[in-house]
Amino acid sequence: MRFLSKILWLLAAIAVVAFFSANRQVVVLSFDPFSIENAAFTSPPMQLWMVILLSMFAGFFFGAAGMWATGRGVRTRARDRKREVKTLKKEVRQATAAAAPLGETLPAVR
Repeated sequence: MRFLSKILWLLAAIAVVAFFSANRQVVVLSFDPFSIENAAFTSPPMQLWMVILLSMFAGFFFGAAGMWATGRGVRTRARDRKREVKTLKKEVRQATAAAAPLGETLPAVR
């Protein structure tokens, strides 16, 4: 299974390198939907593969930030439950120590 996984990753890497090398033309992104010829907001000229790669990185980071933000409630509940478990363990230790002082315990039944 590991061998097959490595082969698939190698094929994917070869495909990505081939795609990037085939898309080397210079492009300028326009962020102005109204004026095509004299756009107000444009990117600097860069190769198409760089635009695609930057878009993928931006999507990854925005997606990771979104997942982190949606997990806030779960992390808060886990932190609260961890505190609660800690206080309950402390209470159990105190109750156990108070209930059976040393020397007054019953012998074990066999």
